Amino acid sequence: MANRMITSPFKPALFFLCLIIAGCASVPPKSITTSQKAVPWETRKAQLEDIQTWNVKGSVSIQYQQKTDIASLSWQQRGQQHYNIVLSGPLNIGRVEITGTPETVTFKQGDKFASANTPETLMTEQLGWQIPVSNLYYWLRGLPAQGSEPIIQFDTTGDISQLAQQGWLVEYAEYMNVGEVSLPRKVYLSHPTLKVRLVIRQWILGR
Repeated sequence: MANRMITSPFKPALFFLCLIIAGCASVPPKSITTSQKAVPWETRKAQLEDIQTWNVKGSVSIQYQQKTDIASLSWQQRGQQHYNIVLSGPLNIGRVEITGTPETVTFKQGDKFASANTPETLMTEQLGWQIPVSNLYYWLRGLPAQGSEPIIQFDTTGDISQLAQQGWLVEYAEYMNVGEVSLPRKVYLSHPTLKVRLVIRQWILGR
């Protein structure tokens, strides 16, 4: 798998300022160290939307209230409403498992078990913070989420480099080639109360 690093720095303050000033006018595009040709966004979007089943392995760091938790990440997705997400390892809260089905979402942490209609509700109730799991179904693949109009910047190959949507700034710092598809490897999410950094070590598609 060939990785493609986006070299410009992560500047959430500048990007949020642009959102306020006339719809984010003229933020310079990120340069990338690759000779890969640009792919039209509609073509790229169709490729990414076809990916609805995956196993992802990697790590995540969560900054909240001046504390940072770090964990390994395992994410299995089977269509939009079937998923299993496990955070484990040195994370201060221990092992957390979130499982979603069309009927409900469950949360397991040691002997603790809870259920709710959304993963965000569960995480807020049980942990005091939440990762936008419902939106990450899209953002993890490099797509804008459904439901509200995003503000998007593209890199010179046609991948999204930054998007702002539903109060979050999503920064794609690096992509990797998985077969013939370009998928995110490093994704940074910023919210006024929370920062999340995802580093994906492995994408397995269609299993």
